[in-house]
Amino acid sequence: MINKIILVALCIALLTYLGLAWMLWWQSGTVDALTADKARLEASINNLTDQRDQILSSVSLSEQNAKRHADAAASLRLQLQAFERGNCDANDLGCAVDYINRILRDRADRLP
Repeated sequence: MINKIILVALCIALLTYLGLAWMLWWQSGTVDALTADKARLEASINNLTDQRDQILSSVSLSEQNAKRHADAAASLRLQLQAFERGNCDANDLGCAVDYINRILRDRADRLP
């Protein structure tokens, strides 16, 4: 009778051991999958961070370009107003052409 109790206890211990071994094996697969997911997500975060930095750089460059174009437009507007006020004889075509060429040359010198 005691031998049967010991045999049953050993069988229960063996089944418990096998169950725990299976759980550990299953968990190791889960850990491996999670580790791979973590590496993939970290790479994705790095890519998104790089893209964000590029976008911020593009925004800054676009703002600088917009300011430069606005300044150039304001300068040309002032020059046109000066021409309209009579800083050049409107009836003298040669004077008007020289004035416009000077404006365009000044503008070309300021282009990047």
